[in-house]
Amino acid sequence: MADEIKRIALDGLVNILGGCCGTTPAHIEKIALAVQEVSNQEKPVLLKNILGLSGLGSLEYKTR
Repeated sequence: MADEIKRIALDGLVNILGGCCGTTPAHIEKIALAVQEVSNQEKPVLLKNILGLSGLGSLEYKTR
């Protein structure tokens, strides 16, 4: 699983990684080791009066 997560992270398709119920510290350690060299995605600049939503792409809704 760690190898698959690394591939997905290298493609820039994740914003955060972690576990769920049943995930052990050993699982998290393997995931962390697999992605330790993957660079973080650039954080967007937050603008006033704009609703920003995130996913694989960004959406900005400007208010008046």
